[in-house]
Amino acid sequence: MTRETTAPDPETLQLRNQSLLRAEDHDRFLVTMFTKADTRPPLTALYALNTEIAKTRFVVSEPALGEIRLAWWREAVTDMINGNVRRHDILEQLAGQRLREDELHTLIDGRKPDLYREQMKDMEALITYAVNTSGQLEGIAARLANGEDEEIIAARKIGTAWALVGLMRALPHNLSQGNEQSWNYLPRDRMADWGLVDPTSDDDGQRAGVCEIVDQVCDVAAHLLTDAALSRQNPAARLMASLARSYLGTLKRAGYDPFRANFNRGAMGRFLKLGWLSIRS
Repeated sequence: MTRETTAPDPETLQLRNQSLLRAEDHDRFLVTMFTKADTRPPLTALYALNTEIAKTRFVVSEPALGEIRLAWWREAVTDMINGNVRRHDILEQLAGQRLREDELHTLIDGRKPDLYREQMKDMEALITYAVNTSGQLEGIAARLANGEDEEIIAARKIGTAWALVGLMRALPHNLSQGNEQSWNYLPRDRMADWGLVDPTSDDDGQRAGVCEIVDQVCDVAAHLLTDAALSRQNPAARLMASLARSYLGTLKRAGYDPFRANFNRGAMGRFLKLGWLSIRS
């Protein structure tokens, strides 16, 4: 394989980052496809950055290695903002954009809890995790699109709601892959309240506990989306909110049982809704 001696052109960078995003985070890939052409490249790169740091827990064998990987990204975004752009598709496409170092550092550091496989102790801890990861990401995305403070705050709420819904709907898949860490996103105090020991159990009492906790998490997400709807939203955040509401509806129809919810159903409707909202933006 021949090492590139010159920086790739913008079109090549976009294609590469799109390819990564399509494979790792299809929902956000769709959102980028329905945003305006001039905002699409930096948004794609930002979302690709998120996939790179989010998958850290899956590509390292121990927390110390994950800390090193996150530290590399922390240093890399600092260098980028200071004008010293490392040779990486994501960094090269993000260079020169309206970004803040502290916000990017918060986004990266927000993934540290993933490395230690510690269960969220309560709902407040779960919400804090969601704020620092997806909430921070969508706030940065709004800033990239020249959003004003009101839009950035609304985007953070939408991103936080997205994370909460996403963690709940991912429970069955993660557990089926042997990833018991996904239990960690069910707050420990709520599990204790319901005597919940095995979220995968078919026991009526255990499953009722899962549904109740998922319902409570989804209720927080729904309130965040309602609150954000009272403010002006940038186009990407509006599209993310639409997807989050759709997945919330799927969970509600399944009695908040993520093991019964069919998230594939309604995919075409979600796609069409994104197209309709993009036309209105």
